Amino acid sequence: MKKTFTLLTFLAGIFSFASAQLNVELQANLPYNYTLNDIWGHTTPDSVEYALVGTTEGLSIVSLKDPTQPVELQFIPGQHTVWRDIKTWGEFAYVVSDNTNEGMLIVDMSTLPADTARYEYWEGPVGELGMLRKSHNIYIDEFGLAYLAGSNLGSIIVLDVKEDPWNPKFILKTASPYAHDVYARDSVIYTSEIYEGEFSAYDFKDPDSVIYLGGALTPFRFTHNAWLSDDSKTIFTTDERANAYVASFDISDYDNIKELDRIRPAATEGEGVIPHNVHVYNDYLITSHYTDGVIIVDASRPDNLIQVGNYDTYTGANGGFSGAWGAYPFLPSGTTLVADRQNGLFVLKPNYVRGCYLEGVVLDSETNKPIFNAEIKISGDEIISSDFSDIAGEFKMGKAVPGTYTVTAELLEYNMGSVEAVFENGVQTDVVIYLVPKARASITGTVLSSSFAPGAVADANVIFINDDFTYQTTSNSEGIYLLSDMIEGSYKVYAGNWGEYVIKNIDVTVSGNEDLIIEPGYYDDFHFDYGWSVSGTSTGAHWVRDIPISETLMGFQCNPAVDIPEDIAYSAFMTGNTGGDAQDNSVEEGFTMLSSPRMDLSTMNEPIMRIRPWLCVSNTETQVYSMLISNGVDTVLIDTIRTSGNAGFWRLLNSFELRDLIEMTEDMRIHFKAENNTFGNVVKAALDEFVVIDGNPTSTKDVIGVSNFSIFPNPASGQFTIDLGDDLDGITPDQIVIINNLGQVVTALRWPVGQSVVTVNRALFPGVYFVQLTRDGNAGTTQKLVVQ
Repeated sequence: MKKTFTLLTFLAGIFSFASAQLNVELQANLPYNYTLNDIWGHTTPDSVEYALVGTTEGLSIVSLKDPTQPVELQFIPGQHTVWRDIKTWGEFAYVVSDNTNEGMLIVDMSTLPADTARYEYWEGPVGELGMLRKSHNIYIDEFGLAYLAGSNLGSIIVLDVKEDPWNPKFILKTASPYAHDVYARDSVIYTSEIYEGEFSAYDFKDPDSVIYLGGALTPFRFTHNAWLSDDSKTIFTTDERANAYVASFDISDYDNIKELDRIRPAATEGEGVIPHNVHVYNDYLITSHYTDGVIIVDASRPDNLIQVGNYDTYTGANGGFSGAWGAYPFLPSGTTLVADRQNGLFVLKPNYVRGCYLEGVVLDSETNKPIFNAEIKISGDEIISSDFSDIAGEFKMGKAVPGTYTVTAELLEYNMGSVEAVFENGVQTDVVIYLVPKARASITGTVLSSSFAPGAVADANVIFINDDFTYQTTSNSEGIYLLSDMIEGSYKVYAGNWGEYVIKNIDVTVSGNEDLIIEPGYYDDFHFDYGWSVSGTSTGAHWVRDIPISETLMGFQCNPAVDIPEDIAYSAFMTGNTGGDAQDNSVEEGFTMLSSPRMDLSTMNEPIMRIRPWLCVSNTETQVYSMLISNGVDTVLIDTIRTSGNAGFWRLLNSFELRDLIEMTEDMRIHFKAENNTFGNVVKAALDEFVVIDGNPTSTKDVIGVSNFSIFPNPASGQFTIDLGDDLDGITPDQIVIINNLGQVVTALRWPVGQSVVTVNRALFPGVYFVQLTRDGNAGTTQKLVVQ
């Protein structure tokens, strides 16, 4: 949840303001005309503190003699660069920059504030390696050894700056893979090998024989930086990826490194926030999180990381690389410095508190056995991420604000359980939560055909599904299906094969009998494998049937994150489905064709096709996604799917009357062709809910009967609630569709069965949207929503 300095945000409520700052006080903000990057601090022998602020154009030296009124004393210009990194040794500052050829800036600050600091750019030579031109990062250890990562000289370069601060002495070069960042203590180097996705530890007590000690992969496989705990037993890491974690690892035994815990800001979970740099101060983690500002975590128990403070320096939308680049917490006064790329230097005063620690176990009330993977939540206004019980039923979590709160445990097969618990800062509270199993039921019946050969249908697919559970089977030789030990509830049911199907809603209670009569027609939401074929010449991605994995392109959703919410199950067809950057998984240098199984449409009077396509391209002027129909002799174009923007979305496409296009035969097929012959263009296509039936597919469906609904708050930020009210006429929607002001569907969500009030939590860019409630694909009433 973001704060903005506007009247609308102020009126949005006290909680949004509180969530942007917890246990941290703003002392001052110094804006710049430049974009900022790294931040470090310095304290003179007479205890005056300074901020050393990296900018794209050079180094800014700022006096904090009065921390409420920071004053820039000197600006040292440098070559333009996005990346500038700063560390200190004694009275000297050492500044490196990437994407330049200026070497390393050395600054003598001993003359401050009476006189300006003396400085020069040092290039070496560095031993026999050559001249230093650039370096991405620098760290200086307790022995006065400077470690340069990502330099033009390769790997890690170690220099002695203690002996002669103006003339660093070359010590060694490691043979490790490319390290984006480096930390060192007790003659052990800890590298953040970003492209390897791991951290590594190297012993260099003997400079002539550097020894690899061990390492581990980090959660998002893009290790940006690492910092050691005060006792050197734990290392904390960041992955510079959207929605990534700060993670803790036990390194007390390099042969058996174990991940202990991971944490990310709960208030903006899933909104694309990226962690950047973590530092450790008195067993607290102080981490810059770009658009979320600085986050403070109690890490005194590294297997139970608890957020205890935060201050959001950035006023824009979440996600991306704007906002807090770095945070420096090591000034003797306790002041923390934050460099916000757009908003300048922030001088903050944290109130460091220990977390309120919660530990517990979840048990089955009937068997007293531990329950695995139960979701644990703590009540209250403080936004806290859920935890999940482990294989022993145990969990560890906590909160920053003390008090008495309700702790709940939920697992789909059980009724929710809860206990009241007292939380105190620095104190561990232990709880036991018992869960009562939900009632079970069985259902049986016969799958019957209403087609030309009526009677029982053997080997028919049968699936019962709702938001929580999926049960599936096939009918036997007599057409009988049986599902036992089901959780009672309302289910959407699909039964059929390729060529006949039925979809209906059934309440499963105790035990019952339900015959399923299937009608002629073709329905496929790609849960079952009905034999679609893939061909083509693409050297990149091809069509695959899978559960969608999110891929992004320039910050836009490019591969679906989920299939359409109103179909039966969770799969779709996509052109590649690996996740990550869509540029790495595009159709390339040719086409990929998805072809349906054979369909007999010769007996249909008015065959109608309805589909839900998806298209994301980097060049919106290209026509790269086409639908074709063939009858065994001829092939004709049905339509070409176009897009006016880079973002992909599931489309509400019109139905197509197939007989108007081509002669119907017993050998009909539909083809979906995604093509890309433009170098550098990205093409991502997807397909879901394929339907061909006889007659207008919407002619017998009722438009949703909700006469009105309300949205609040409106304007909204982060989340909003839809209330159907009391005038339902026994009918509720089955999905929520959110449309932008260009008429594009930006998201669609299932409406929970039996609910009249639903809270929607989706990251939407500021603007005007339209919220539409639908039933069986038909539009109902619509309300305007303003997102700020």
